[in-house]
Order: sequence, then structure tokens, then C-alpha cells
Amino acid sequence: MHVDITATAAPAPDRDRPAGSARPSRYLDVAARSLSRLTDVGPMGLWAATRAADGQYTALRVTTRDGESLDRPPAARWADSVCFRMVKGIGPRVTPDIRTEPGYADSVLGHETGTRGYAGAPVVTPNGMLVGSLCGVSFAPLSTVQLREVARWRSVVEAHADLLGVEFQAELDRMDEARDHDRDDALRSRDKLTGLPDRRGWALLLTREDERCAAVAEPLGVVVVSLDGARTARALRRGVAALREVVTDDRPVVRLGGRQFGVLAPGSTTRTVRTLSAQVEDALGGTGLRPTSGWAMRADGTGACGAWRAAEQSQLVARRVARMP
Repeated sequence: MHVDITATAAPAPDRDRPAGSARPSRYLDVAARSLSRLTDVGPMGLWAATRAADGQYTALRVTTRDGESLDRPPAARWADSVCFRMVKGIGPRVTPDIRTEPGYADSVLGHETGTRGYAGAPVVTPNGMLVGSLCGVSFAPLSTVQLREVARWRSVVEAHADLLGVEFQAELDRMDEARDHDRDDALRSRDKLTGLPDRRGWALLLTREDERCAAVAEPLGVVVVSLDGARTARALRRGVAALREVVTDDRPVVRLGGRQFGVLAPGSTTRTVRTLSAQVEDALGGTGLRPTSGWAMRADGTGACGAWRAAEQSQLVARRVARMP
């Protein structure tokens, strides 16, 4: 029996979008309330709840001293931020002027944003995972009196940071629960040959995961695998079985069409997704199915759908290279 390869790619999720199930982030609501309370720390021009993940630094919520919520700025490099240095212990948690503080003087992002006074605390989950930071900045150096005022609030800032750490762990738990439901929903549109979700299931998973990851700047990787040597249904099923041995249950595997499969890797770093792509090829390499794979990470602006397209292009390049004499 030959495998039907007429459908070689899934439709873009925005053209085949199912109703989403992602709920508003409770973590962002809690963060907004914490920032609102911290606006009483007079000298600071604004307060932010940030996320540090996969080398990226994202201000999830920003509130000014007047209580105005600002739009989320573009993500930046975590290593360029003042908060990175605070978390690493390179600089103090409260400083009157980052430009005169040796631990902060080389912060690229601090200088670009005009930060002068700074107060911050790490946000860490109860199991020790770094979420990001809770920080306040002023755009003029803090006077001695202002510095004392901010220092008096340090324990309050740290208490709010601890609260956010607990709440983020709860957010991760809610996300895992939602993913379990999504996998069940995706299987309602199942590929008959492999038993995996089909391209409509992929659209559902991609759309809902994109909404969740965008809310709290959660990393998301996509791997696309093609089994060019799978000429029969038996060979294709053998490839799927080998694929499932490599890919853990928390990473959905979907048949995109023909001999092409997609894997979603939520909460995974760039290094982890790159390794997963290589592991998939290694595991299938001895089966005679001639696997090629590509991977990409979700980015703001293009979202999960953009990561899928980039992973597919990466896989096509890998296929051309594999066919070279």
C-alpha cells in the first residue's frame, strides 16, 4: 500500500482557526495588582513585572507612578538588562544611579531606556525556577532621602516578588492542564493511518499554544520532520512509532500531511529544541526512512505560525543538503 502524499502541508492556522480555549492569564492580573500597589514608592517612575526565558527579557506588565498601564515593549536580550545583573548578584537590589554603580554601568538596556535609579527583586517559583524580576526605575538619580524611602520598601517589593513566584508556578500548572485538554481536542480530528492528530488538530494546537505563550513570554519550539523513505503505510507507522519513542508525551506529534510530521515543544529553550530535532533524526536514521528535520522558535510578531513556517523551511533546506551528492 502506497502512502497518500497529496496533502504535503497543513493550512495556515489563521485560515483554519478553531475556537480557542486559552484563558486570560491570572498571573498577569496578579502582577498588575502588585504593580499598582508599588506605585506608592514615590521616586520610581515606573514598575514592571518581567520575564526572563531562553535568553529573552520581556516586560510583561508596566505601570507608571500615575497608575497608567503601558503597552508591552519589544523583548530584549536578558543579558543586556539591569535585572540580569541584579539576579546574578553583580549589582545591589537598590541603587541610586546605575551609571555610577560598577555592577550596572555596562548594562546596555539600562542606558538605552534612560534608567538611573533602580530597585528590584528576583521572581522565583517555589521549586527554584527563575521567572524574571519585579523592578522599579527612576529616570533621574535618587537623592539620599529618596534612596532611604525606596530602601524602606525593599521588604515589600521582595514580598510581592515572592507572591509572583508562587502565582507563576500556579500559572504553569494551569497551562499544563489546558494542554492536556487541547491534546484531547486535537485527537477529535485524527489521521486514520497513524492515529495522530491531523492538520486541523495541528491548527488547534498551534493556535492555542500561541495564545498561552504570548501571554507570559513562554518559549515555544516547533520541529518539522519528513520521512522521505516511507513509501508504504507500514513504513510510515514504523516511523511514527520510532518518533513517539523520542518525543515525550508533553510534546504533541501531528501528521501534517503525506510523510511530514510536526512536533510542538512548549516551554523548551532553543538548545532543547535544537537537540530534539537532532535526536529525532538520529533515532530514525537507522530505519531506512531517510528522515530530515528542521526547527524554529516562536518569536513576537510572527508567533507560533511563523515558527512552523520557519521550521518547515529549515527542513526543506536539510532535505536538499541530504540529497546532494
